[in-house]
Amino acid sequence: MNKYFTYDPENNEFETYATLEEQSKAAKEIIAGYLDDDLMWMEEVEGIISGIITEKATKCGVMDRPKELDDEGYDEEGRHWPEECACICDYEMEDI
Repeated sequence: MNKYFTYDPENNEFETYATLEEQSKAAKEIIAGYLDDDLMWMEEVEGIISGIITEKATKCGVMDRPKELDDEGYDEEGRHWPEECACICDYEMEDI
């Protein structure tokens, strides 16, 4: 996962980058887009942000769908498994 990001509030765009150099170049391009033809800055330019992502949500405690369920989709422990459910899990934040 890329750990550097920019956010452009006018276009509601969140982008990630592999390197700080890529992020810096992109931020400069985003800023330039806020200068109109009359050389006036749009107020939203101050909402542009960039930073470093330190954590991401990661699947943990995965339990795969049992091969055998009763006619109503319950396993032997009484857990219901909807047809589209391939696994049960939790999520925790993980360092990048």
